[in-house]
Amino acid sequence: MLTAILAIPAVNTPINSVEDLVSQNELGWAMEGGSILEQMGKQAANGTIFHKLYDKGVFKPSTCHGTMDKIKAGVWGEVCEGVTIQKVLSDDFTEEAACNFYIGTEPLMSTAFAMAFRTRSPYLPEVNSWIMLSLQMGIQTSWIKALMPNATRCDTLSKIVASKGKTSHTLVVYELAAVFGMFVLGLGMAVPWFGVEMISRIMKRRDGSRGDEKGRGRFVRKGRDIVPLGTNYSFSLEKYNKKQRAP
Repeated sequence: MLTAILAIPAVNTPINSVEDLVSQNELGWAMEGGSILEQMGKQAANGTIFHKLYDKGVFKPSTCHGTMDKIKAGVWGEVCEGVTIQKVLSDDFTEEAACNFYIGTEPLMSTAFAMAFRTRSPYLPEVNSWIMLSLQMGIQTSWIKALMPNATRCDTLSKIVASKGKTSHTLVVYELAAVFGMFVLGLGMAVPWFGVEMISRIMKRRDGSRGDEKGRGRFVRKGRDIVPLGTNYSFSLEKYNKKQRAP
């Protein structure tokens, strides 16, 4: 499958297909030289998508993966094969932890990989059986996933937006210095005040105990009752006098 791959943001108007790519003038495009696109572009009629790709495009010796830095820098967009695009997206996300590319939603054409054998080659049936077996067992899919673990991290618009506005972040030690600094400062201010409060409470308790000792043996009159200082009981002076007068 061939489709367009561009940097974010590369142009003001989103490009969703190769037709959109060749119909705008803000960004140039490139393709792999000697590929099927170059061959079809040479033979295409004027005004067709393939002719526009060939007529205004830049043909380079390397694949999209080899020039991904130029795509990211916005030098040009490229028309690439689907597996190569997945490799570009996976490697870039692995390194940057963000989506720096987006791909067109409408593919230009489907492509196929094949191995060439001589006519009536005795190896052809055997090779076909092994290829079919690897597809049925999912071996090729597992190989692709192992080679491109982050290929699907940036394949939709919602994932691209989420990668740019991610809320999680791994903090390093120096980024936490301000937090620890505020904690130490607060602790340093709290300890002296706590000490002053404790000393104040101890002094008050000592003053109260001294007052109780000074007040022992002394009495205070409250109405008809006499209350000894430093005690919680009282007795009636009138009853005491009556007992004293009794024979």
